[in-house]
Amino acid sequence: MQGGLVVLRTHDAPRLAALHATGFERPWSVKGWEEMLRQSTTLCLGVEASDDALSAAIAVQFAFDTAEILTLVTAPSARRTGLARHLVEAALTHAGERGMSRMYLEVSESNDAARELYAKLAFRTDGRRRAYYSDGRDAVLLSRELGV
Repeated sequence: MQGGLVVLRTHDAPRLAALHATGFERPWSVKGWEEMLRQSTTLCLGVEASDDALSAAIAVQFAFDTAEILTLVTAPSARRTGLARHLVEAALTHAGERGMSRMYLEVSESNDAARELYAKLAFRTDGRRRAYYSDGRDAVLLSRELGV
């Protein structure tokens, strides 16, 4: 693993936006990241690279007794190194410590690497959102119970 796990704050928004742009066609803006990081119900964890950039990051939103993974991104040069798994496991731990009973997310049906990762971490398919993405692909809904 490249760097240590860090809790990201509003001043990290430019680094998050830069990283997010490497993994998504419609990345979140610096302003969008700043707004999200100001929310007390949001946890954003990252792994720092040696050049002050981020190698990977995850954003999780907490509501009532559930946690939602809003986004997970790994820099192209750091993919398939275990960083995404490390971040999801850390998010699961944080969610459990906050008393959450379930974590859920949606992922593109074509994102085989992510779907494989979540399956290895005991996430189960709950359903689909048909033609959810702008290119017509479905979103697969996944969840995992916590504390069982």
